[in-house]
Amino acid sequence: MKITKRILSVVAAVLILTVSCLTAVVSADENTLTFNDGKTANVGDTITYTFSLSDCPEPLVGIQMYIYYNPEYLQASEEYETDMTGSVINPTYVDEKGNGQVIVTASDIGGMDYSSKKTVVSVDFTVLKGGSSDITYYVTEMYTLNESSEIVPLTGYAFHQDITVNGSSVSENETPKLETDDDKFTSDQISNFVNNEEGKSDGQTTYVPSVDESATSSGEGSTTPTSTGEEVTDENGQTVTQPTDENGQPITSADENTETEQSQGGVNVVLIIVIIAAVVVVVAIILLFATKKKK
Repeated sequence: MKITKRILSVVAAVLILTVSCLTAVVSADENTLTFNDGKTANVGDTITYTFSLSDCPEPLVGIQMYIYYNPEYLQASEEYETDMTGSVINPTYVDEKGNGQVIVTASDIGGMDYSSKKTVVSVDFTVLKGGSSDITYYVTEMYTLNESSEIVPLTGYAFHQDITVNGSSVSENETPKLETDDDKFTSDQISNFVNNEEGKSDGQTTYVPSVDESATSSGEGSTTPTSTGEEVTDENGQTVTQPTDENGQPITSADENTETEQSQGGVNVVLIIVIIAAVVVVVAIILLFATKKKK
């Protein structure tokens, strides 16, 4: 009887310790965001993502590009930084598919010198929940002027990403992660600019989205971002598009997907139940052997 009580005491202690450890692990997973090749940040942290350009042999006359993020995990700040002139940047746009986009457009006929590294856009993101989600980019237009003052694609360039978490650097001068999910694009966002995963003009791994040509709301050949909304003026006096849903209500990057959260929570509960059940089975086996030994 004493042996059985001792066994039960040990098993109970192990069970309590196991449940405590599992709870801590699950809680840590729920609060940690993994992004861009293993980088991590916790809920409430501020991720500063800076996209830069360099190695342009000719002046940059115009650019249009997108920084993609998932508003379920990240909330973009309305403030941003850039070294570009003639720029219009909307960092909090969420399209009809729920994709968060930092929309970057700039045009300066006088040309912008990007022969050395300068910032295209820098935006802060607040981590809303743990999980896995990347910050990516895609360029639709980047051009210069030739000797005849005609607009032509810019052929020399190098892209860079710099990332900090709460002010501490976790990525410096790295190749940014190219967006390669076809479902995130419409035909509006396809152009003659060729993106590649190496993030530079001599890169070999090119990517051209395969999309339904009818999946556009702004007309064939247009590079105007697809949106449903109204034009508003931001705090900088710039005209941007405020996206709205089917009821005409504004869509913001803070909207969360509660269904996904519930699904993840269900998986965690199932995991705990399975492990507890396994411990109970082990206890039963130990008690069975102890009883037989006593007899």
